[in-house]
Amino acid sequence: MFPRMITRDNEEILFFTTAPTTGKSGKEDACLWTNCKSLVQAFTAVFEDLWRNSTDLQTKLMEIETGKPTQKTCIIKEAETAHKKYIDTLHSAEREVIMMISSEGLIRTWKNMPLVQESAKRNISTKIMAPIVSGNLKAAQELSQFCEVKHVSTSYLGTTIVDGKHLFQFKEPPKQEKPETMAYFKNTFYTNDFDYIKKTKNMLNDIWKNAYKPSAVPLESIIKHAGPAMAPFSRRINNYAKKVDGYTDIDDKVPRPISEKDILNKIIHAKEYPTENSSIDRMYATVGLAVIHPPDYFKLPDMVLMVFHVDKPSRLGEEDALMIYLWLETPKGYNYVPVAKIGDSRRSYPLWKNVYAGTPAGQNLKLVRKDEIQVRVYGNALFAGWTVPIQLFPEHLTLPPACIQIEGYGNIKTVGYSIINPSGYKQVVEENYFDAFVTFFHPSSKYSGPGTDGFFIRDFVTTVYPPATKQENSGSS
Repeated sequence: MFPRMITRDNEEILFFTTAPTTGKSGKEDACLWTNCKSLVQAFTAVFEDLWRNSTDLQTKLMEIETGKPTQKTCIIKEAETAHKKYIDTLHSAEREVIMMISSEGLIRTWKNMPLVQESAKRNISTKIMAPIVSGNLKAAQELSQFCEVKHVSTSYLGTTIVDGKHLFQFKEPPKQEKPETMAYFKNTFYTNDFDYIKKTKNMLNDIWKNAYKPSAVPLESIIKHAGPAMAPFSRRINNYAKKVDGYTDIDDKVPRPISEKDILNKIIHAKEYPTENSSIDRMYATVGLAVIHPPDYFKLPDMVLMVFHVDKPSRLGEEDALMIYLWLETPKGYNYVPVAKIGDSRRSYPLWKNVYAGTPAGQNLKLVRKDEIQVRVYGNALFAGWTVPIQLFPEHLTLPPACIQIEGYGNIKTVGYSIINPSGYKQVVEENYFDAFVTFFHPSSKYSGPGTDGFFIRDFVTTVYPPATKQENSGSS
């Protein structure tokens, strides 16, 4: 029990405590007085915190008389106090828990897996919304075994609602704090105000309806295990795509590392690249790469979209273009295969037709007007839209006019790799890229993919080499 305390003008303080029984007159009060400024301020702060979190006497009497809990709204400053109340409230849940949390918050929830498992055993409906990125994908997948987890691309204010009766809101701690830190619970907002909770819950339910579950096969996994391979494959090609931390130069003999600065220097000095050799082409671009899971009524399979915003210094000039890959059977098993490409550059059309010869895309290149495809880049975000339907493979599949937004986040990564196409053309690709959130727009639908479903390739340099001639092959043997 807290000792009786009296303060005066924040200058002095009296403490009354009860001394042990003396044996003569029962208990006696002992009093401690001090004007120590630091002690006075410290205990005054404690008193004010207790006052804010206490219940008005009349309100408490009414609660006792009516049997109904009174409305309470407060800021719980102490992290440990807030954490205890939060955990106790989750343990007492009877029907449902709805959470809107950050990427780091998802990891915190995952680390508290026993509580989630206990709720599942008690048939408590638990819904969690968070930005799902490469760093928390494993946590999302494991939590999904015991509750519902969906991706939202925007990190909202951390909010938890329990049974429609209790609401907690949290401020995200500084990024340097560890995910399990108690700092997350400092200055927690709590309320059991029915009207406020009802409005907030309606908002969360609307967000939940438009959110999507993380894909079972993210883009990162597709690229790692398959690469942007081509089909149908020629049996003489053994290595269709190789993606590593460095890349092998065109002579295939001397591997060398590649850095972010190397790629930037190539772009800065783009005009210095020799163009007199018409058999070698180089392209500088910003590229968006994403896996799309179309709504069911589209009646389309999952697909990979690769959007190009080609810069003017490229050998064949500027271009906006879109390449589409579908999961198809090939002589080496199923893989993502290029099936269609649209672009607005007449100059580059012959090159890409030759490069993709032997694939469905090689027979399905479409030249469109500049107002039929638009690609825009703003900072670390790419937006693309097309106004024409795109025939896919098989021919009865068609991607309708739509838009896609790819937003890069996190730290930049650098990679180099080479692709040998079935046509024999070789591409050496160098990239500075970010993981990205993906939003797919359609007049009557909206798809928002997890971060692992997209890459924003800020700096994309590809050099295309034609197939070696028989004479060159015989000379090198």
